[in-house]
Parts: sequence; structure tokens; C-alpha cells
Amino acid sequence: MPRSLLVRVSLLWPSIAAIEDPFGSVEDAKSAVTYLTCHEKIDANRIGYLGVCAGGGYSISAAATDPRVKAIGTVSMVCIGALFTAVPKETLDVLIVQSGAARTEYAKTGQVMYLPFVPDQITDDSPVLMKEAYDHYLTPRGSHPRSVNKFALWSYDLIETHDTFAKIERISPRPLLMVAGANADTIAHSQKAFEMAKEPKELHTIAGATHVDLYDRKVNEVVPKLTEFYKKHL
Repeated sequence: MPRSLLVRVSLLWPSIAAIEDPFGSVEDAKSAVTYLTCHEKIDANRIGYLGVCAGGGYSISAAATDPRVKAIGTVSMVCIGALFTAVPKETLDVLIVQSGAARTEYAKTGQVMYLPFVPDQITDDSPVLMKEAYDHYLTPRGSHPRSVNKFALWSYDLIETHDTFAKIERISPRPLLMVAGANADTIAHSQKAFEMAKEPKELHTIAGATHVDLYDRKVNEVVPKLTEFYKKHL
């Protein structure tokens, strides 16, 4: 019997130049759905998305214009365009100029200019999200030998134009569930998505949890909610 299937939408870490391309990530998610709809063992009417962190924003963007996806769930969702551009305008302007220069340098020499996703040094003044990311990605808690903590500088000119919330209303009447930590510094992203989306929608908060807590430390509180959601709608 054909079965339902979830497409996990995640931050992509491409091997070539480690580009963080939101539009490429959205296209990859749609391509995964195309593949599944053609698979004889998959019920094409029971395909859903599950996106975590930036993958949550990508899943919303992809589903907004892909009605083949029947249920959309996110965990600690962020709009990477808003997250990465929440820096002083003067700093962003410099990064955009440097992005263009980095593209030219790559075209001329093949050399890629990189920036770290997570700083390799954290101070008391570091943003909470960076402290959490460091504790998860750069320690034995969540690190992986093949996890590349860098992205091409010119990713900034791609990220800066990405808007998770554009066309979010098109997801309706398909169901949208967002799970977020009540203490997460990124909860505003899920709240904005909830405000802009149409019914049916739900914002489920996990008491006492931060953004990264939902990756591992609060999984036992996240999974039951997601399981209930997908069993009902897929």
C-alpha cells in the first residue's frame, strides 16, 4: 500500500563553495517532492514537509507555491533572510559590496572567501543564538566531522533577498504547525508566520525551551506533537 512520507527540509551545506542559497534550498525541497510523487511506493497525496531552523523557513517558502505538499511542520523556524540581515545597515552594506568582490575573485582565481556560520570563539557579549549554536555545533554535543562551519561570503547577497513570509497565505487550506521554544530568541519568526498565515494553523510552544533546545534536549516534547499532527493530516 502506498505510504505517506515526510520531506525533511534543512540548512544545506553544499560541497562546492559551501554556498548558503535559500532559493536553491527551496528548489531542492520541491525536487524531492517531484521524485516522491513518481515513486510507486509513495502515496502522492500524503507528502508533508518537516523543516528545522532555517529549514523551517525554506519549507514554508516551498510549500507556499507547491500544493503537492499536504501538511507543513516546522521546529524552531527562522527566516534566514531576517536572521542574517538583522545587522546594522552599514555592516550589511559592506557585506553586500564584499559579496560582489568575492564573486569576481572566485571567477578569476577559483578562490572562495569564507565566513563562519558559528564563531569559533564566544564571549559574554555574543548573541544568545550564537552561544547556543556554539554549544551545539562546535562541541561533542552536536558536532560532526563532515559539518563545515563556513559559507561563501557571497551567500549574503542571496540571503538578503529571501523572505520566508512572502506568499505564506497560499499554504491555506493545508495545515501548518509551528513548534517553538517559549524562551527562544527566535520565537518572533514563528509568531510572525502564525500571524500572516491563514487557517488551519497552530503555534505550539514548549515551556522553558530555547531555540537549540528543540534540536536535542526537548525532543521528547516535540516529537509527540509532530506525530499527532502528521497522523491526523497525512
